[in-house]
Amino acid sequence: QAAPRGVFAILTYRERYEQVRREKEQQQRFLRAVVEGTSDTVFVKDLAGRYLMVNPAGAGALGRPVEEVLGQDDFALLPSELARPIVGADREVATVGEPRVYEEVGPGNGATRTYLTTRAPYRDESGRIIGVIGIAHDITDRKDAEVTLRTEYAFRKAMEESVVTGLRAIDLTGRIIYVNPAFCQMVGRSASELVGARSPF
Repeated sequence: QAAPRGVFAILTYRERYEQVRREKEQQQRFLRAVVEGTSDTVFVKDLAGRYLMVNPAGAGALGRPVEEVLGQDDFALLPSELARPIVGADREVATVGEPRVYEEVGPGNGATRTYLTTRAPYRDESGRIIGVIGIAHDITDRKDAEVTLRTEYAFRKAMEESVVTGLRAIDLTGRIIYVNPAFCQMVGRSASELVGARSPF
């Protein structure tokens, strides 16, 4: 009677082992699909700064296949002026042992791009820090749009304040929401007095 119970226990253990193995493989497939499918750069580096893993988007930003990136550090892959702050950020995260977010400049399809990079310590099973993991999101277009908007606003404001014609803007309720200096001079009142008041004009 003891032998069959032992056999059943082994079979049950093997079934459970196979189930756990299949679940882990499925999780790894999901993770691989996400990492390889995203347009963001995903990387893992050791404490010497060598790439242990990089996804196709990250390798593409460097203008190289994944195989040529693995085992290399940023000084081997980038001009020193780009590599230096990236390596410094990696070392800071490995030293402090906490996640950090950086806005930094890096390569991207043959041009210099701006990235928002989140880094975190990469730890082994005992919790010891053995490297850095990170995700870099290209924010160049957003940054360019912000610069364009600021430039346009500054230009428009300079134009409005330099013209000799009085300018005012009124909302649908008849209240003043903007006046330029020329208008203030025309009516002999300051902008702080006029903005928010109901326009008598």
